[in-house]
Amino acid sequence: MPILRTLLFEAARRAARNPRVRAEAGRVFRDEVQPRLQTAATKGKGAAGKFNEEWRGTSGEVNFRQDPARFAGRLAGRLRRRVSQKD
Repeated sequence: MPILRTLLFEAARRAARNPRVRAEAGRVFRDEVQPRLQTAATKGKGAAGKFNEEWRGTSGEVNFRQDPARFAGRLAGRLRRRVSQKD
């Protein structure tokens, strides 16, 4: 296994020193990866906000420190209902 790891690291070092490979990697990141990351981050913020709303609503019904199992059940039910309403 150490020989394979050594070969892989040497290949990565050589690729990192090659200006053509570095330019292509930068182009791929800028044109393909970065726009997808921005889209995912935007969707993630919306989903996180919705989860926060459900968490706060459930914590108003059940104290999660006193009864964590009941809180988890209620939260899961609220999230399930929200997902089923989308369909």
